Amino acid sequence: MAQPLPIIKSLQLLSGRFLHESIRNFAVKSLELLPVYEIESYLSQLIQALKYEMNHDSALSTYLLAIAIKNPLTLGKFL
Repeated sequence: MAQPLPIIKSLQLLSGRFLHESIRNFAVKSLELLPVYEIESYLSQLIQALKYEMNHDSALSTYLLAIAIKNPLTLGKFL
């Protein structure tokens, strides 16, 4: 993937309208390409998107835990 999706498009793909795992994984892979400072503003929406995940061990939950561990003073504290 050369260009990441805009974060708004990724959030739309993580909504309850798109429940297929491959679509949600694509959205998370796009989020992984974005800098952390862009993710900070949308962290509460990403946390809300967790309720649409089919499994607890999803790409989104793994991604959120990984960025929280890498950024404990900003994202980790909030998460």
